[in-house]
Amino acid sequence: MSSALLYGVALVSGTAFVFFNIAQVAALPRVVSRAQLPQANALNASAESAVTLIGPGLAGFIISLARTTVTGAILAYLLDSLTLPIDNVAVISYRLALTPDALQGRVNSVARLLALAGLPAGAAIGGVLLGPLGPRTELWLVALGIGVSALAVSGTGLCRA
Repeated sequence: MSSALLYGVALVSGTAFVFFNIAQVAALPRVVSRAQLPQANALNASAESAVTLIGPGLAGFIISLARTTVTGAILAYLLDSLTLPIDNVAVISYRLALTPDALQGRVNSVARLLALAGLPAGAAIGGVLLGPLGPRTELWLVALGIGVSALAVSGTGLCRA
């Protein structure tokens, strides 16, 4: 598997994710009533969080079961594509409930841009650090970052909102 192929798959996958993600947020208010919107978004966020926690370990396990790493990666990507529709929108339920209908598209687009803009840089930095640090050290750094983020948020009024 060449680097160009991996970059191509990442580009197509990322582009599809962005379009799906924006479409899902825009369509949900048309599927459920305004009163049900916070609960629907909370359910979406819960499912997304569960997949985010379980997915990477499961992908590694799936790759290890295949005869070759390439076959395992193809199978893992296939299964990953089945989980893509789950969206992490815990905060969106409040935003949708408080934002006037006429501003929904603008507010949601900007929020998505801010939320997703760091993903490519984070993936690139993670790829660069993987070689010199190794997977175990890098995973510990990710866990530390998640822990620091959780502590930072818990010290604000966001958890009580």
